[in-house]
Amino acid sequence: MRTTYSLVIVSVVILLALGAAAVADTVVVTQDDLVAVGSPSGWCLAMRRGTAPNPKDEQVGEFWTGPGGPPAGYGSFHMENPDSCYNPLAKIYLGTNNHSGLALSRITTFRYWTYLRGRGYRCHGVDEPFGQPPMIEITTFDPSPALSQRTFVYLPYGKPPGRESCATTDSQAGRWQEHDLMAEDSYWELWNNSCHVVGNWNYVLNTYPGQYLETPEVGDYTSRWDETDPNHWYVANETGTSIAIRIGVGQAYWKYCDNIEDPNHVWCCDAEQWNCQWYYASQPVWKESANIDACFDKLVIGIDGVDTVYDFEPQSMHTPVGMSNRATRDRIMLTARLHFPVVLWGRVPETDFGTTTFTLDDGSGTPVKVISADNHPVGIGNYARAKGLLDTTVNPPVLYSSFADIWVLAF
Repeated sequence: MRTTYSLVIVSVVILLALGAAAVADTVVVTQDDLVAVGSPSGWCLAMRRGTAPNPKDEQVGEFWTGPGGPPAGYGSFHMENPDSCYNPLAKIYLGTNNHSGLALSRITTFRYWTYLRGRGYRCHGVDEPFGQPPMIEITTFDPSPALSQRTFVYLPYGKPPGRESCATTDSQAGRWQEHDLMAEDSYWELWNNSCHVVGNWNYVLNTYPGQYLETPEVGDYTSRWDETDPNHWYVANETGTSIAIRIGVGQAYWKYCDNIEDPNHVWCCDAEQWNCQWYYASQPVWKESANIDACFDKLVIGIDGVDTVYDFEPQSMHTPVGMSNRATRDRIMLTARLHFPVVLWGRVPETDFGTTTFTLDDGSGTPVKVISADNHPVGIGNYARAKGLLDTTVNPPVLYSSFADIWVLAF
């Protein structure tokens, strides 16, 4: 009997050790952490201005608070690019080389979250309200047999043959949506090839075995194309990183011919392979990246079963500041909220009460709504304290918090 107990104890210890080995490591990325483009480690940001109809239109790439209770922490990264009718088009990239050299076959988790605030395309008086939220781009190298670099792009909403516009049911506007890049129905496109190849993650792995993530050059896809050697691509992107979250494309044109029966080829070259003509496409991929207003957060990359979580947050925070609800309306909070976590107290009324939301009323007549990223411990009628990041751009102001930063003071 003693031996049996010993075996049970040893088994539990082993299971706990295995579980501990698989615990995710969270890396917080802020504006203060950004490094120069092409750096071998860290995260870098690059934006290329397009030729928009309105010269004052600028693309936006920024860390900010929210929106709507992000899946990790209190903030996210916000991307927005304007309408563009003329080449070159706007691009926004946030990328890293932290995993360059990693074999794709070792990746066991690959997912992220997006929040679509708005999308649409308007050019020459035509409205076409469709588009992708921020996409994931990876650069790979295949050492054998072709010695080829490739650029794969994950499209969160996918795309049926013919590149029809996205159905409105695909648009999860106004809420956080998780994307599994390794799912059976994941949609990857190979962008820098004579043929535009599409498929899920397994298709990418099985068609090009032996690939690993490789750091590309800093530049643009088309700027490194060698016209004298059609088989030689010099792969590049704006951040010079093997993994990038991006919106925007380079040119408002695409190669097209429809004589290829392979269902994994949406469009391709003719029998001569390199005698393609450029067509002005009615619904090409570039329109899916024009006039996008969206956020992303919680990029998870698992290697051999161990996950790394990248949590994108506003600027590094200072010591939390306690204040009354009325003080949250002061104009200075428009700037201060980006630098200081806020602590609020008050009674919890029935207003906006839910599993992840509640209201704090401190008696000043200026309630504040609290949104927790992972449930909360308070009940209606309790007196509670909450710490988090304040969003004063909405009415009433919203405090983004989490279960660990919410306390019940009195029942």
